Amino acid sequence: MIIEGVISVKAALENQKRDVLAVHVPDYKRSKDIRYLIHLCHVHDIPFRHVSRTEAAQIASSPSHGGVFAEVGPRKYDDQLNLKHDVLILEGIEDPYNLGMAMRTALAANFQTVISRQRDYHESEAIVLKASAGASERLTWIMVDHFESILSDLKAADYHLVSAVRSDASIAYDQYKYPKRVCLCIGGERRGLSRAILDASDGFVHIPYDKEVRIALSAVSATAVLTFEMVRQRKK
Repeated sequence: MIIEGVISVKAALENQKRDVLAVHVPDYKRSKDIRYLIHLCHVHDIPFRHVSRTEAAQIASSPSHGGVFAEVGPRKYDDQLNLKHDVLILEGIEDPYNLGMAMRTALAANFQTVISRQRDYHESEAIVLKASAGASERLTWIMVDHFESILSDLKAADYHLVSAVRSDASIAYDQYKYPKRVCLCIGGERRGLSRAILDASDGFVHIPYDKEVRIALSAVSATAVLTFEMVRQRKK
């Protein structure tokens, strides 16, 4: 698999969540970022080579590569929860661009763990990585076949499960008092959250908008609104 761009390659080298087989850097460009990538290659004993502008164009799948590429293996997914920070469950977000952007948002809001349903992302890992601006490598990313077991683990660790769902039991997101340890659960636009997550939830929140609006916000938008409301409340 080829990943491209300084941000993606740097994230792969720094976080060591996958095997990096070789790195290609441009021979037509000199910058602090390029020097840092070469330094990381030396640190991790990874071969690198310089490529010409013509070679870079032949390797690239998009115009925003900057002459930087890496040959990598698949991501090694995590199996241990990071219990020092808030946790985000993303269910049913199948589009790799949306998944990556949700992860990018979560990391910016100081979430450190994302949990999603088991799926083979091999063909779209490069997209998730690029869309997340490297966050998918930095985060603890756990995949599960079923949520019941990990929900029990979170409960045992005193996490408060908050699900984003519009119902009679839900509270406006900015009126909800988020406790110290939160697992925020957000579902995709098509199917929402599964019964297992809803049944385990301690609270429900929604984002109010005009009753005449018959559409739901995207999962990425909801992630941004809810995670940064938690940031806002904790800064008080």
